[in-house]
This record gives sequence, structure tokens and C-alpha cells, in this order.
Amino acid sequence: MSRDGTRIGVLDIGKTNIKLNVCTPDGAVLETLTTANAVLAGPPWAHHDLKSAGEWVMASLSGLCRRHLVRHLITTGHGSGGMLVARDPDAGGDGLALPMVDYEQPVPAAIDAAYAPLSGSFFDRGSAVMMAATHQARQMYWMAQTRPDEFARAGWYLGVPQYWAWRFSGVAASEATIMGAQSHLWNVPGRHWSPIVAGQGWRRLLPQFRPAWAALGPIRAELRRRYDLPGDIMVHCGAHDSSVNFYRYQAAGLADLAVVSTGTWIVAMARNVDFARLDEARSMACNSDVTGAPVGGALTMGGREFAAVAGPQPEGARADPAVLARLIDQGTFVLPAFGQNDGQFPGRAGLGCIGGPAPE
Repeated sequence: MSRDGTRIGVLDIGKTNIKLNVCTPDGAVLETLTTANAVLAGPPWAHHDLKSAGEWVMASLSGLCRRHLVRHLITTGHGSGGMLVARDPDAGGDGLALPMVDYEQPVPAAIDAAYAPLSGSFFDRGSAVMMAATHQARQMYWMAQTRPDEFARAGWYLGVPQYWAWRFSGVAASEATIMGAQSHLWNVPGRHWSPIVAGQGWRRLLPQFRPAWAALGPIRAELRRRYDLPGDIMVHCGAHDSSVNFYRYQAAGLADLAVVSTGTWIVAMARNVDFARLDEARSMACNSDVTGAPVGGALTMGGREFAAVAGPQPEGARADPAVLARLIDQGTFVLPAFGQNDGQFPGRAGLGCIGGPAPE
């Protein structure tokens, strides 16, 4: 990649926020824009507002391109959602065949009960069957069962980063780290689709795999005209956010480290794991690295746990070490879990509490 002032645009889609960064080839972040990842109430279910998000992304990218020599564009995103799209990236203003499911909402009981026996073995799933609408396969099943006509007309089902790559370039792709991030669609150790894909006739919706770094093509002409974007920005396939973080250490020759990424989810990954010891009851998981190789790990919704304990916080708030020391000394502590996932503590979902003397 050129070192002559060329910059890289990195679109980071989190559950809570969307960030658009401009970086150097060495990884220095030069500028960041951010907005909330808004959720609408429905119908047909609570869903992300991708029309508004798309307008913000395109307008923000246009502004960044006027200030920086952006020539490459790649997206990272969480692995707990995906998009059922039409054949036309401009259809409906967001390219969707059905709205993107907000994975934190409950799934209808009948859908949940019918999905569980279809989801396969632990390695078919890559994780336990977790709370609410988590898992791309379960979201697809919900869509297919309740909106069969729209589902039948859909063109592709894409992970979060690949949806944006498709919006930008018009090229549809699947990618190993997203499909290996508890999607329940891809058996990572076996490197094949999970049984639910053939069982439900979904193979037609899943495009061929491309590497995370693969160049899919330039920005579509329609977007260049509409948002005054340069014609020579190359769009890359994109990847799962925590897996990309893990790759930073692999690329630096530190592949034997266990890496813990924090955010809405806390995700731990380590390469040298005995997969026979993975315990789905303790939210252990099998992920994929950027090459498609299996990586052992664990995950929990730590960001939501933190928010439940800390409450609303002003921007830039920091804990006072003296207060923390006093709480520890007096025996005040927090027991999991405040959310609807057990996490690493089986049977604790929804039972979170503060023990010992109450904090002031």
C-alpha cells in the first residue's frame, strides 16, 4: 500500500455507535467521526435505522475525502447481526429486503423453540444459543417464518461489514471471521456450512467467501455522483471487529497472546486452545481468525453489565482510585449477571446484585 499520503477509511459498526475513521497505512488514526447506531421500534421488529445511517456514512465519507487522500475503504463490525438484502444496493434507500433485526430484542417463543433443534452441534454454532435475537441464523429463521414472501425474493444475506462493502461496491461476499463469530451458519473447525443452511434452503443467499483484505471493487458510480466521492477509492471485504483486533497481534509476531477486546461485548481469543475443553455453558466459543483457522475464546456482554452497575456517565468520566480502594476494603462487590446472558456464570442471568455494604 502506498506511503505517499494515501489514507484508509475505516468504518467501524458497533452495536451502540458507528465510527468513521481516517488512518495512515501504519495504523495511526488521523480523524474520527461518530454517531449513534439508532434502533427503530418496528414493525415488523425492532430494527436498525440503516437509511439514516447510510446517509450519515456517505455524507461523512464525502467530507473526509475532501480533507484526506482516502483511497481504501474497509468496514469492521460486530458479529451478532446481518442483513437480508435485495439485488439492488439502492433498493428502498438502504438495499434491504427486510429490516435488520436488533439482536437485543426477545424472539417470539414459538420461533425460539423451533430454532433450537435446528441449530446443530456446538461447533456448528460456534457458541451456546444465547439471549434474545443473537445469532444470524436465528434472525434468518425468524424472517423466513414470519415474512416468507420478502424472504423468498431476497438476493443475499450479508454480515455487517460485508453489507457495507456491498453498499459501497455492489459486490456481495461472505467472510470467515464474521461467519465464525457465533453466526450459527458456519462450522469453523470443519470449514463448511452448518446443517441449518442446507436444511432451510439458504445456500442461495450466501455468496462465496472472500478474504477480509480482498479488494471487491471501486466505489459504485451512483455513489460517486450522489456524494461527490473520488472515483479511485477501493472497497475491501471487511471483518469481525474483535478478530481484526486479534490479527494486530498475530501480524506483530505475538500470535500466542490471549487477546481481550472490550465494548458492548467483551471477547477473548487465543490460538493455542484445546477445543475439547471449550464449555458452552460458560460462554466459551469457537471463532475464526482472518485466515479462516479456528480460534478458541469466550464472550460476555460486559459493556451492558458495566452500564447496569455504573448508570449514566458523563463524557470522559473516570473512576477515582481512592473510591475503588475503599469499596474493596469494605467488602462491597458486584455479582453477575444483570443482563439476560449467563456469561461465564451458569444460571445467573438476570440475578445481578451488589453485595456487602452499599456504596455511597
